[in-house]
Amino acid sequence: MRILDLTNCTRLRLWQPVHAGEGLDTWAIDGLVLHSTTPLGVILTSDFQQLNDQGSSWLSWFGGQLHSFCSRDDALVFQGELGEQLVFTGDSMITSETVLQFEVNVGCGTTDLSLEHPVRLEYSIDGGQNWHLVVKCC
Repeated sequence: MRILDLTNCTRLRLWQPVHAGEGLDTWAIDGLVLHSTTPLGVILTSDFQQLNDQGSSWLSWFGGQLHSFCSRDDALVFQGELGEQLVFTGDSMITSETVLQFEVNVGCGTTDLSLEHPVRLEYSIDGGQNWHLVVKCC
């Protein structure tokens, strides 16, 4: 990913502004690593193996629950509620040498997936007041 406005207080979020409701638009995040190729090393990591994982890597999440999804154990799964669904990190040191790796599963092979309600990867450099797409739509 390329974030042009690099700062030492950058937040990342996966956000679905509108969720279609129970049984539709289910998505999950399973594992996230934010690391640097410089001596900074690992900045944050989360594999959702422990229930207190929210406090260690994530500032907050709304609408998600920890359980298995699509043959993956211990994922943060967003399903069954109308409205926005999101998870976001606390402030992190992001530089041009930072690498973000994560697994997100949207739909798990279902044919009922709605493309009208995408999951977006965004960043903020002002404490979450304003959010920007990491990769803008083509």
